[in-house]
Amino acid sequence: MNMMRSGVLPRGVGALLVLVLVAGAGCEGCQPPAPPTGQEGVLLLGEMIPQTAQVVVFAEELASLESALNGVMDRAPVVGEALEGVVLDEVWSSVGAGAGLPAVGYLAHGQVVLAGWREPGVEVEAPSALWGMEARAHEVEGARRALRLHDAQGELQGWAVVDARRWAVGWFVEDKPKTRLDEVVLALGERSLEVEGHRRFLTTSQARPISAMISAGRLAEGLSGKGQAGVLAQRMARELGWVHLRAGLDATRRQVELEVGTPGVRGVATSIEDLGEAAGDLPPVGGLVRPGVLGAVRISASPERFVEFVRATLSADDRLRLDQWIEELDEELRVDVMGDVIGQLTGQALVVIYGLESSFFEQEGIEALAAVVRLKSTRDAVLLPIKERRPVEDMLNSLTQVSRGKLQRQVIRHMIQYAWIEDGELKWALILGDDHVLLVDSAVAFDHANRWERSPQTEGDLMEGRGIDAMLAGRSGGGIYVELGALRGIFEEKGPEELARWLTPFEAVKVRAGVGERVDRAEVVLWLEDAWAGGEPSAAADQAPTPATGDEEPK
Repeated sequence: MNMMRSGVLPRGVGALLVLVLVAGAGCEGCQPPAPPTGQEGVLLLGEMIPQTAQVVVFAEELASLESALNGVMDRAPVVGEALEGVVLDEVWSSVGAGAGLPAVGYLAHGQVVLAGWREPGVEVEAPSALWGMEARAHEVEGARRALRLHDAQGELQGWAVVDARRWAVGWFVEDKPKTRLDEVVLALGERSLEVEGHRRFLTTSQARPISAMISAGRLAEGLSGKGQAGVLAQRMARELGWVHLRAGLDATRRQVELEVGTPGVRGVATSIEDLGEAAGDLPPVGGLVRPGVLGAVRISASPERFVEFVRATLSADDRLRLDQWIEELDEELRVDVMGDVIGQLTGQALVVIYGLESSFFEQEGIEALAAVVRLKSTRDAVLLPIKERRPVEDMLNSLTQVSRGKLQRQVIRHMIQYAWIEDGELKWALILGDDHVLLVDSAVAFDHANRWERSPQTEGDLMEGRGIDAMLAGRSGGGIYVELGALRGIFEEKGPEELARWLTPFEAVKVRAGVGERVDRAEVVLWLEDAWAGGEPSAAADQAPTPATGDEEPK
């Protein structure tokens, strides 16, 4: 009662109400809340990324992003030239960036943008110059400070903006982009990137310091290509939508390890599906996959599902021609091609590429890639394990009889060699063993195949050094291995030189698809060249012969 009369309690309640109102309405000069950290902190930066971004890189700490950027700028000359003059320390100090706080980098509208959380309590003065360019003050709604960067000719080349908690800087990699991201990056609202799909990927993948989202559809907009190859590239890119990945260096710092997720686009039908399992394993292939090969590809699937998948990639006219060709073979050879041949395959396939034909260098863009996928511009061997030998042998013997002398048959020990020869030149050959068929398309591949048939090996030097045996194991999914150092050497000699420059830091790449029985997951390992990663060159690399480039001999 005395307290009520004296007014102490009413004044206390009034003071609390004032505090609540001040806290709710904010106050001039109050310290902003601490920036969020970890995975949640980096995903919140999605609010500063437009939906139209092509590539986005997330880092839970700015230091990790800086390390990755420095590595890319040092190791990839093409990127280093694009970012020439950008001094990262200047960037961070000019905006008060926190080295231990989340940050992102992305490409959108012809601009490379870095953004992140500011270090609490750190105030910086507006620089008069940045990266050797004049920094001019600019008004941006919601920004505490905004700068535009002009070169010596007065041309706009970049920008920087900060608000109470966040920062962003950008520079142009295309001439005069139509959208100036500095005007919208702090207030994208509904136009910002949707990151829930990436959040799901992060919760089901191995923790690594860097993660990324790549818009396959937007990158595919620049794909060149005519005919069915271009159509397929565009279609698959649209179906993929956003590709998610996590990346980091291994303990030796010689390997870049990535986990890739391709969940697809919700509500969009996809041609990328589970192709089932093979009926058996690959035999030992050490003698086929050995130092000197350019690459190797494993496909493991249900033969029937794989055939349907391949048919779906063809144009309507090509599908009709394929069906007619199979019908003609059925009639002429008096066999059931789908039953007696396709039905005898186990579903395992190994393609070993020993070199590139000169025809590869006469094509560009997606056509060149399509020619490699169709094995039209490669020197290769294709190993196909089979269930029974007799039905396949009967079909090949029938083909020999109707080939007008072009398909020649020779029995050597346990195997039968079939060689298609025109005008004295080997076009292709097929070696039939007890449990496999080995198809080769050149004298180079034929020599490798014969060596393997005489003495199959369980392992080779290349397999031991690269872990290719694990890539070749399994009855579903698949894998790819490419000697990037050898490929770079070919491109440096015969072009395109731009591709050679992109491959500069890398020695080899291995991809294993269908990881953990998930068709939407893949593991990728990139080996760095010794000049970039340190260490001594491997003995296998010293001994490896040079892959074929198309000049050595005709097919």
